[in-house]
Amino acid sequence: MFPVSASHSSSQDSDFREVVVLAATPAQGLMYQLVDTQTHEVQPLGAPYPGTGMPLEVKRVDYKGGDGLQLSADLTLPADRTAKNLR
Repeated sequence: MFPVSASHSSSQDSDFREVVVLAATPAQGLMYQLVDTQTHEVQPLGAPYPGTGMPLEVKRVDYKGGDGLQLSADLTLPADRTAKNLR
């Protein structure tokens, strides 16, 4: 139906024709979706909390530790700021 990283059925009608699913998708982040199990149509309903709709940008940062060991980390960037001074 749609690519998801994770999903959870939150609610459904009595005959399971329509199901509300909380899904984490790469394009929309954490969103409630209404799924019609007979037509396979999916309608986005909205984010569960303000700010959880769109996923944040993640960058890989490589750096040297104090002992000289090469390290890498995933850095989650704030939505309202640009990345700067990243090596």
